[in-house]
Amino acid sequence: NHLSLKMASIILKDLPLIIPRSYAYTEQAMEIETTIETKLKHLPPIDFEGVLHPVFQEDEIKLIVVGGLLGFAAGMLQVATV
Repeated sequence: NHLSLKMASIILKDLPLIIPRSYAYTEQAMEIETTIETKLKHLPPIDFEGVLHPVFQEDEIKLIVVGGLLGFAAGMLQVATV
């Protein structure tokens, strides 16, 4: 039991150093980037939109407002140059 606690203590102490070093190996071994890229390329457009929509949903209002302001500014520039 004492040995187990000592080993756990050593591992916990070194864990902050070990974990970051494992990221590159894990990504390479599991081919995460390639797998995600392949799966996304084969998604039908409606499913792809379903994946992206939650990402943008949080900022949807901001995107609409900024788009409206940019459109307004472009319109005003057109009026000013005519």
